[in-house]
Amino acid sequence: MPYYITDGTTARESEGLVVWSEAYSTTATTHVDIEMKTAQNAGYNKFILELYGIDLQENTAQLRLRPMTAANTVDGDGCYGGFLVHGEGNGNITAYDASFNNDAAIPLSGKRAGAELSSGYYGNYTIHISFNDVGGVGASPNYYWHGAHRLNATLASQIIGGGTHAGADTTYGLRLETDYPSNNYLLSYGYTLYALKSGSGH
Repeated sequence: MPYYITDGTTARESEGLVVWSEAYSTTATTHVDIEMKTAQNAGYNKFILELYGIDLQENTAQLRLRPMTAANTVDGDGCYGGFLVHGEGNGNITAYDASFNNDAAIPLSGKRAGAELSSGYYGNYTIHISFNDVGGVGASPNYYWHGAHRLNATLASQIIGGGTHAGADTTYGLRLETDYPSNNYLLSYGYTLYALKSGSGH
């Protein structure tokens, strides 16, 4: 439902962020699917995804997002971008600065395994996601993220990155998983998906 902003004389209609979906679990799983198509059908095309309480299989699993083409279906490639990781274990930004090219997933933890010590050093991330509403344009969604997570080698770390997805229509949503998609290596997670109407949609 819209709200109105006024200067006392004139008013204009505005759409605020709405909580579209949320979940939290401490049961180990392979993945969680975050559906976004119904929000887009309702006119929302920009999203903020907050992740918290991320615990991964110790020094083994990396955190990532897979673009989805339909329910229970992930795309196999098309992710392009870059990231950097630096932190307690290594503050040299260029040491963990890398690109990803036609990857199957968005490497949220910078292609580094979690090292949470099973004691609360969990990951927290904010991901901004924008879907393109222009027919025939393949670069969608665009995304950028930042996070804090205790990771292998860099330990307590800042992670930032961004990029785009090209190719298949992946407006259905995103799958949160690890780089071991057949194993229950996502030990705990929480997420809140916020949706925003942005006017033109670009």
